[in-house]
Order: sequence, then C-alpha cells, then structure tokens
Amino acid sequence: MQTTDLAAIEASRLGYIPDQQPLHHLPRLPRIPSRYLRPDFLRQRLAQPIDWAVEPLFAQEFVHTFAAYPDARQAAVCVPLIEREHGLSVLLTRRAGHLVHHAGQICFPGGRVEHTDQSAIHTALRETHEEVGIAPHFIQALSEEPIFITSSRFAMRPVVALVRPDFQIHTDPAEVAEVFEVPLTVL
Repeated sequence: MQTTDLAAIEASRLGYIPDQQPLHHLPRLPRIPSRYLRPDFLRQRLAQPIDWAVEPLFAQEFVHTFAAYPDARQAAVCVPLIEREHGLSVLLTRRAGHLVHHAGQICFPGGRVEHTDQSAIHTALRETHEEVGIAPHFIQALSEEPIFITSSRFAMRPVVALVRPDFQIHTDPAEVAEVFEVPLTVL
C-alpha cells in the first residue's frame, strides 16, 4: 500500500476526505506583527500556561498527560526556533527513507521517551542532539505543549525551544536524510 493510500485511509477514519470538503474563499490573513515573533516575547508568553481547545473532530487526538493514553508509545519532539539575524527560523528534518515509522516525512527532531529520560524536555533535547547534533547547551526549552496522538499510535509531546545560532549540524544518517530551516514568518 502506498503512503498516499495510508494517508487517505487515516483521513477517512477521522472523517476528513479532502476532495469532498467545501472550498471556502477566505480573505488572506494579516501578517503576524513582528513583535510577536521575537525571542523575548515568546519567552514571556510561553512562560504562562495557554488555555486552548481543539476542534471537536480532533478532540480525541490531544491529551495533557502520557497517562491519558497508556497504550501509545511515548515520544517528544523539539520545535527548534533558531535565533537568526533576520529573525527566528524553524529547523526541520526529513526522515531517512528506510525507517519503519514515518519514513521520508518532514518533521521536528525527536523520538521515543527512554526510561532514563527525566522529562519530555530531556527526551526532546537528547533526540535533537542524537539526530542533528545540536547539543543541549545551545537550546532553551520554553514550553511543553499538549500531547498529540498520531495515527501510528505515538503519544507525541512537542517542546518549543529557542536555539542559539552558533551550533554545528552533525546529522545521524541512519535517522535523518536532510536538515533545513524555514523562516518563522513564512510559517
């Protein structure tokens, strides 16, 4: 079965079939003011818990603790926001094509929680170091976000972090095919 077939089956399971959705012509959203995309603002804002809700269609896909979904494989990813001269950029990876889970996907660095990991932050920073070579002392974790239950039964905790730009990339070719950055303003 091809990857697109699996994606279509998963979308159908969730009740979302792209070619059957209505097309809405919405006005372009305004740009987010640049003051909201600066490290100092993000540090301050993410230091406070954010009360948020998910659309009802996806409500079962998000939980606040790993214990809420005990059968899932626990994982954490780092959402690395790199401080560049032109502003923040987001580091992404393309996973190696031979991997069993999520082969070839564009993703954040991360992986399974190990029994020696003290927290999701520890997992995210350890995995970022293992996959792309960014040592933890370059990374300042800002927040842990709600856990997302993936279609492959991972309970994945995102960790938003600021990364100093003076790191060196050293990819693990067994896990990562490519590393690249996208300006946060684009996303």
